[in-house]
Amino acid sequence: VQSFFRKRLIVVPSLRVGAIQTEQFEEDLRADFLFKAGGDGVVLPVRGYADATIDACGGRRRNTWCADELPDATDVVDTIPTVGGRAMLLGSLELRWPTFLIDDFWFTAFSDVGAVAADWGAMNPDRFHPSVGGGLRYLVTGQIPLRIDIAYPLRDTAFAPQTARVHFNIF
Repeated sequence: VQSFFRKRLIVVPSLRVGAIQTEQFEEDLRADFLFKAGGDGVVLPVRGYADATIDACGGRRRNTWCADELPDATDVVDTIPTVGGRAMLLGSLELRWPTFLIDDFWFTAFSDVGAVAADWGAMNPDRFHPSVGGGLRYLVTGQIPLRIDIAYPLRDTAFAPQTARVHFNIF
């Protein structure tokens, strides 16, 4: 976190990189063991997308990790659960500035991006799902932020249409 102009502009960058190495088969792992991204109600948030809709297979049916599968529009089905991946990359850049009208209220503008792949060999530019948005922060007791954000995904997923979403969160 970096502040400028006597703490009147705050820049908050973030970067998350993850990898999972296991000898177990996918079927033997807990459903939440592998990476899934999207939304803000999950461990890997990408505002603008629904929770856990950024997955390793892009909504396609899979036989073995879907890393070598080509997209096939006829193979996408709404009832397929998201498939977690073993490689993850997320980034965010957020700018915050005070409203100057009410103490402890701040405006924010942000951009998030997230990618999940079956493994690092399958990570490519097509996996990245960016979003942009803005919001309002209220600092309870001057320290604990209540957040409300409106974000727009710049790509669609097989599980959710490309439409603006409202996110409400604490911290």
